[in-house]
Amino acid sequence: MRGFISGIVVGYGVGRLLAREPGSALRERIVRAVREQLSRLPAGEGGKSPKTLAYALNQATQEELMSVHGIGPGLARRIIRHRPYRTGAEVVEKKLLPTPTLERVKEKFGVEEAS
Repeated sequence: MRGFISGIVVGYGVGRLLAREPGSALRERIVRAVREQLSRLPAGEGGKSPKTLAYALNQATQEELMSVHGIGPGLARRIIRHRPYRTGAEVVEKKLLPTPTLERVKEKFGVEEAS
């Protein structure tokens, strides 16, 4: 037991000696870097970030999916159950949606591409 506690104390001490900066300073630096990168992204319609069809299908609620003509409660549940999607075309490949309904989903969510 003493060896265990000694190991923890030594590990903590070595970590403190090797750390270049406190955790809060590192966290702030990471937040600034992420914000800078996000500010470089092109803005989509209405100032929103552009999204892919796969993103829309992965994030949409059941009610949002049901608002598309051709998607009822059962189909919306199946789409949600088979998540995540890497591409928008996956829902057609898995025979969850016919192509015309997929086109309506693209229109509804303001997505131009099929990926």
